Amino acid sequence: MYKHINLKNALLLFAIWLTATFLTGFIYGALDFGLCLRVWKTAGLWYFNIVLMLPFVLWLASHLSFEKFNKIIFFSLHAIAAVLFAGLWTLFSFFDLTIYEDPAIKNYLYRMYQQHFNIGLFIYAAIAGWIYTLSFQKRAKVYATREADLKRLAREAELRVLKAHINPHFLFNALNSVNSLMVKKPEKAREMNAQLADILRYTLDSSEKEYVMLKQEMDFIKHYLGIEQIRFGDKLKIDINVPDNLMDKKIPPMTIQPLVENAIKHGIANKVRGGSISINISSENGKLKCQVCDSGPGIKSNNYKGLLKNGTGLKNILERLKLLYNGSFAFDIQNNRHEGCTVTLWMPLNPPEKQKEVSS
Repeated sequence: MYKHINLKNALLLFAIWLTATFLTGFIYGALDFGLCLRVWKTAGLWYFNIVLMLPFVLWLASHLSFEKFNKIIFFSLHAIAAVLFAGLWTLFSFFDLTIYEDPAIKNYLYRMYQQHFNIGLFIYAAIAGWIYTLSFQKRAKVYATREADLKRLAREAELRVLKAHINPHFLFNALNSVNSLMVKKPEKAREMNAQLADILRYTLDSSEKEYVMLKQEMDFIKHYLGIEQIRFGDKLKIDINVPDNLMDKKIPPMTIQPLVENAIKHGIANKVRGGSISINISSENGKLKCQVCDSGPGIKSNNYKGLLKNGTGLKNILERLKLLYNGSFAFDIQNNRHEGCTVTLWMPLNPPEKQKEVSS
């Protein structure tokens, strides 16, 4: 019943009582200071009666809601309560004259008791409206918190699904590479296993993280390329250009690796003479620009919709970036002038701050 009465609301209530008392004195005292003093004393008692009846209004408003009653019953009960409130306030106002009797105020009250009653109706409506406003604000805040929590939980669940999808996809390809060397080149297979151990360590460490440092991602890519270079030998040439001042920037884990994997799979693997892959990372207009270029056959008709439709890696990247950056990223694939294609990914230099939860 008293859940809305805290220090802030109590001070507000005191300010309203004080303001109403002074305004009543000025209005009915006709700016006569002597008469104002007399009116203030009585008006203070009148409005103090309202404070005494406030728990009744609080109790009724907390138990009477649209959810529990239809509109007719709701407004009918409040109308009865308003009449009762105004009647009691008028009765108490007459009783106050026994505490501080003033002939002028007594005459006013006897002549204007009906107006006094009407003011009581207005005061009841104002108090009830104030209580319902506070209640609606609190409920809106709770609903907003719940909605934000649901969105956050849905986003985290979707990210977990995407991560669970990309890791087995990559590991399957890596294990296939190891398997292809087990018979023909066992010593290379052992070297590849060592590289794979580092890769597994990274995937496990980053599986619960939304962001990792670019240095960690690049070390992971180097281990992955180490495996592929054992597999392809001299057919695969690699060039990596990443400034040292960008190594501490944070990006989603396993974001660049699928681009490199696609470059090898679609650009280099089917070429008899092999080819080259270059990874270039820079900052541009407040974004982290990641480019992966290959010397493969390129994309037919310069159209990469088929890759996005059928390729797990690229589609996964875009879905994750959409969740993490809320559209604040860009992705592009273009055929190079002579051979191969270039995949370009722009991301914010710094990950977005998480929204603060609203406290109920």
